[in-house]
Amino acid sequence: PTNTKEIYEKLIVGKWKHTQTSSLINGKERVDPYVDKIIKQRSCFDIYEANKNYTGGIGDCSDTENIGKWSIYNNILSYHFPPSESGYLISDRYEILQLDELTLKIKTTNSDDGKLTIFTYQRVK
Repeated sequence: PTNTKEIYEKLIVGKWKHTQTSSLINGKERVDPYVDKIIKQRSCFDIYEANKNYTGGIGDCSDTENIGKWSIYNNILSYHFPPSESGYLISDRYEILQLDELTLKIKTTNSDDGKLTIFTYQRVK
């Protein structure tokens, strides 16, 4: 990516609605219709600049709840969740593939099976 960390930190702030889930198989992006449908129904994020907090919600992005904090290092976006009841800190990491005024595209590796998953979001105005 050509964007710097500072540019990413500014561009990521805003409300994002999930638009597609796909897998990376043999270097090609493929949409899984079943998974894509399930995740679209429940995925919306509102990412704030102040204190680097973010919220998540279901459906039309109007009903969100505080989830945790975010950070960016180079082109890696990390979400940090509050400690669970067992005391474990949880953090998810995503490689930023595309981030501009309209689109956020991130890639992650499934820890269970090693499959690569790509999530695409569109900015909600």
